Amino acid sequence: MKKLLGLSVITAVLLSACGEVQISINKDQEVETGSNKKDNEKVELMNDGVESEEMTDADKQKAILQFINEDIYKVAEYEVVAFQSLASVSGVNFTDDPTVYKELTRNTIPAYEKALKEAKDIEAEP
Repeated sequence: MKKLLGLSVITAVLLSACGEVQISINKDQEVETGSNKKDNEKVELMNDGVESEEMTDADKQKAILQFINEDIYKVAEYEVVAFQSLASVSGVNFTDDPTVYKELTRNTIPAYEKALKEAKDIEAEP
């Protein structure tokens, strides 16, 4: 749970830095922050004609949010189950080795295997 919270905080910090700013090359022009949608539509970046292949900042943000909210969430669910399973028989909850073995083979390891499978199934978009 701490890992998920930490990942959320880091993501929030990274996404908060992804604001819209227009930098003016000419000194006599005003610098604007894109608060109005009409103004944002007028701004175009020069990138040698491969604009259709490149992702916009909004698309990048959507891809990152989907990755965290959907793909990583599936992995995290299995990881939490596995962690709780292991915690139930280790540390202060330790009783004996056969109990730990049963818990590991029946719950903890299968949950981690499911988490690994979900992680391997995550595909990045080109």
